[in-house]
Amino acid sequence: MSEEATKDLDENGIIRVGAEVKEGDILIGKITPKGESDPTPEEKLLRAIFGDKAGDVKDASLKVPPSVTGVVIDKKLFSKAIKDRKSKAADKPIIEQLDNEMDKELAELKSILISKLTQIIGDAKSQGVTNVFKEQVIKKGVKFTEKTLKSIDFIHINSKNWTSNDDVNELVDVTLHNYNIKATELIGQYKRKNSRLRLAMNYQLELFRWLKCI
Repeated sequence: MSEEATKDLDENGIIRVGAEVKEGDILIGKITPKGESDPTPEEKLLRAIFGDKAGDVKDASLKVPPSVTGVVIDKKLFSKAIKDRKSKAADKPIIEQLDNEMDKELAELKSILISKLTQIIGDAKSQGVTNVFKEQVIKKGVKFTEKTLKSIDFIHINSKNWTSNDDVNELVDVTLHNYNIKATELIGQYKRKNSRLRLAMNYQLELFRWLKCI
């Protein structure tokens, strides 16, 4: 690129507003790496101006198309945010930490539930406990133990008629209902935290710019 060819470009290699342009004039100056090939006359000129290093690049400038002349009256620079692999990798441990915190709080909530159920049920035996998918979770006649209760997914459990005692069953039903409300709220809180965190991370992006000349 000669001095004459670049005289109307600013420090970013972009044509200045008010410049008169004609076919072949540079609007956006750009050079890119090139493969091994015979140099064109333009590349020979680059090499003559910048030395041998210019031989490793080629002129990829945006130029005025054929049969077009005029004056640049405006230019607009746009930005697009793109997440690179390095940024995504750095975000992963933060998301995982948030998930681990949620799992820990849910485990603590479940531990409290099991303690309450153990006190409520006492020595009563199961009348057959199923989940919402009609699958048997605890067989009829089996005694409720801490180990048995730990194996239950209480989010999807049927809370009705666990034992032959109506009073015990009512307490079990209420206790499980309250647990599910708290667990659902907790999961919702962490989902909102996760969404806000991901949104914040999306602002920490590499910016790519492109130009519109008018």
